[in-house]
Amino acid sequence: MNRKKLLIGGIISGLIACTGLSIFFTNNVDEQEQKTPTSEPAEVSVPEPKKVEQLPLPKPAAKPKSPQKVELYNPEENRTLPLSAITAISALPDNIKKAVNKQLEHTNVYYLDVQDDKILIIKDANTDEERFSRHDFEIVKVSKTDGRVEKETAFPRKMSNEESEHEVWEYEVLEGDMVVPTSHKSLDEKGKVSLVEKWYYSEEDPIKYKVVNKDNKTLSIRKTSANDNGNWRDEHIFYDEKGDTVLNVSTVYEDNNIARFTYYNAKNPESGVTIVNEYTDGMKTKETVYSADYKIENVYKADYENGARTGITILDGHNHPVEKLSAE
Repeated sequence: MNRKKLLIGGIISGLIACTGLSIFFTNNVDEQEQKTPTSEPAEVSVPEPKKVEQLPLPKPAAKPKSPQKVELYNPEENRTLPLSAITAISALPDNIKKAVNKQLEHTNVYYLDVQDDKILIIKDANTDEERFSRHDFEIVKVSKTDGRVEKETAFPRKMSNEESEHEVWEYEVLEGDMVVPTSHKSLDEKGKVSLVEKWYYSEEDPIKYKVVNKDNKTLSIRKTSANDNGNWRDEHIFYDEKGDTVLNVSTVYEDNNIARFTYYNAKNPESGVTIVNEYTDGMKTKETVYSADYKIENVYKADYENGARTGITILDGHNHPVEKLSAE
């Protein structure tokens, strides 16, 4: 009896101990779970989709303009008239165009430029007083307002042809009986030299004409140089009192045609220009106009039929046609 009680008591005590341990571990696990923070998933940044730039729709091709009918000038009577000049004249009002055309009669025109309020024209000197070969060109400006003509007298400087006590000339005889001037001195009222003109006739010397002041400083000079092919270059350079170039007008001839023309004015350097020409059978077929920094401004191409100019096509600096002119 006592053994059974002890056995039963031992079993009961064991059960109580196991139950206590179970409760202890269960509570401990719950506390640990409560203390351990719950890990949240990391946020993933999703890049926004790139905006697709919509390309502009191609512009519809411009319809070619009908050729504008204008006066294209007779190439036999106006052989040296630049193609670019014809284009510029065609856009002028009729009254101004009439004044400009009067300046083009019976002369070679090297350059024509429509500026802000004037039309600049560089052409052969067209006066009876030019007895001797000096700077044989002139610069005129035609007003875009009323067509008035203004002559540039500083370039080239107007010189006297008179012979007097204030205009002293010296001559020499060339090849028999050809009398030519070698020097011309202009004297002031006190008899002192103010200007001196000098001519040079040696084929080896490119200098053909020079103007100096009272201090013997060169104010202008003309150079002409030829090569074995019969081509030549004619250059007119003008200087200020300090010896700096203020104007340069140069022409290169090939086969008696103007192959290249250059104009530079120090007072307005951006107005400088170079014109390069191409010819076929003596007729100008292409003219390329370069700016002062030698970039192509425009290209002009001329068409002919039986010796008559029938059309001019104008292209921009990228060789794209921009305008077409046809004969009236």
